[in-house]
Amino acid sequence: MRNIRLFFACVLTLSASLVGCGDEGDDPIDRSRTVLDDVNDVQRDANYAYCDCTTTPDECRANVDEQLDVSELEQACRNEAYRANVDTLGAYFDCGIAALEDQLTCFEGAMCDEATFETCSNTAETALDACAADLTEDAFDQFQADIDACVAEEIVGPAGMCPEETASGTGTILNVSTERRGNDFDPSCSGLGAADVSVEWTAPTSGRFLFSTEGSSFDTGLAVYDACVGGRELICNDDAGGESYSEFVLEVTEGTTYIIVIDGFDANAYGDAVLSVEPFTG
Repeated sequence: MRNIRLFFACVLTLSASLVGCGDEGDDPIDRSRTVLDDVNDVQRDANYAYCDCTTTPDECRANVDEQLDVSELEQACRNEAYRANVDTLGAYFDCGIAALEDQLTCFEGAMCDEATFETCSNTAETALDACAADLTEDAFDQFQADIDACVAEEIVGPAGMCPEETASGTGTILNVSTERRGNDFDPSCSGLGAADVSVEWTAPTSGRFLFSTEGSSFDTGLAVYDACVGGRELICNDDAGGESYSEFVLEVTEGTTYIIVIDGFDANAYGDAVLSVEPFTG
């Protein structure tokens, strides 16, 4: 789909749903919550207007939702960072909201004409760039640091023990939340800094087994190590076939204990994880 730039692209995905000062209430957080719904709606509507002109509108809309949706904990961290930095960043957020509203109006009148969509996108890009003209690097760095600190405390949590869970057999061997489980492993294929859960599993037989997190509620990474302390990574997968779950086949030895690590794609990726292990006959 066309790159319909999300608000605050200048600050990447960290602030895709943070907004600035409106006229509602005296507390910056009250104002941000009021305008937050509006800015997310206008972003969705603008992107949806383009999606409706594609050959796969439902798939396109799902992609938009994936980019815009955040968890309650992540949103709380963004709100707190906004509260702490509204004096330096509020005007930037206000400016961006106005640019998005103009983009939505433009898209709604495009009548599925590709050239018009291009013009709308370019105009919005220019407007968003202009919004960032007075955005100082120090102001953004502080804003990002405040979000990161909150995520580390409220989402990732303190370091844990290894293993944190023990599972056996085959089939669905574990359902567990990764929230506040600590960042104890950094697998080679998944995001640094994410909360993870380490699971001790002993192979019931020798052979090839399929390990999967299909059915998990978040974008997972999955790895297997040969030990907790100083363990060697045996295999790692982020996205299986382009999906957000992780999956791989590993040859194991009967009676050998392995450490399976369920990780998140990044520090904001956490939630209910499903871990399954099945003999692989393919």
